Amino acid sequence: MSFEGIRVREPGVGLSLPRGAARRAVKTFQRWIVWAVFSVIATVISAMWLQGGGITSIHDWATLFTSIGRITGLFGAYLLLVQLLLLARIPLLERAIGFDRLTGIHRANGKWCLYLILGHIGFITAGYAMTDRLSIPAEFMDFLTLYPDMIWATIGSLMIVAVAVSSFVVARRRLRYETWYFVHLMAYLGVFLAWFHQIPSGNEFITNPVAAAAWTALYLVTLQLVILFRFGQPLVRTVFHRLRVEEVIEEGPGVVSLRITGRHLRWLNARAGQFFLWRFLDRERWREAHPFSLSAAPDGTSLRITVKALGDFSANLG
Repeated sequence: MSFEGIRVREPGVGLSLPRGAARRAVKTFQRWIVWAVFSVIATVISAMWLQGGGITSIHDWATLFTSIGRITGLFGAYLLLVQLLLLARIPLLERAIGFDRLTGIHRANGKWCLYLILGHIGFITAGYAMTDRLSIPAEFMDFLTLYPDMIWATIGSLMIVAVAVSSFVVARRRLRYETWYFVHLMAYLGVFLAWFHQIPSGNEFITNPVAAAAWTALYLVTLQLVILFRFGQPLVRTVFHRLRVEEVIEEGPGVVSLRITGRHLRWLNARAGQFFLWRFLDRERWREAHPFSLSAAPDGTSLRITVKALGDFSANLG
């Protein structure tokens, strides 16, 4: 079995940071670094849009809608990359902001990402339709038939919409966790299709190699961080700590405790109440990671989690 990192309710608990004012200063500095990086990238994207005629090219309603469609598309793509990074298990983000807050930001960012992508589709189609003197349905059909990448862009957009809709509270309550998790995996394919539509085929990037190189670098850095921390780090921890379920204790009806052993567990600096994202590496459960808190103080040789049967996954842990 494996886990994908310690998650704490308060950022910094259980971490080797200075106490008191010094600790708060370190967190504040880290938080400023995070927001500064995101803000600088957003500023550069806006500057590229302005340099490409974002305002100077506006002469009528058609060019206004087209320009709005371009900026919403650029920021929709940017927020899509941010969406992947927010929950990519990046240590700096989790220490500076905290996993709970990152989850809330991830939820809000996902909504804005969806609104921007839908706005991009609507404004671009309306702008081109007015320029070509066609109806919006006719213009959209021209996109699909005259621009081969638009088919893939449409599929990618539908995937992103499916991910967003599945995250809404009402929809998620009606979905099995396994279905919700599978739908979210489509976000990675949606990002790839967004790049395929944006970089090789976008007019702004065909004529501006600097912008194309900058966006390609942004996609590649995001990909590397996701691979390193979302997939690579859990794999290394799995091999290093060699966690295994040593004992299953029935605490009561529908409630079991799992005692988990492994190597070098003291290095985790874990405390009771912290929660991990656990992935049980058997034939039926290896695809999913679920959060469970430590129900006992770690003794350096084992960890204990207590699980109540609330769903298909937890019901089968006994």
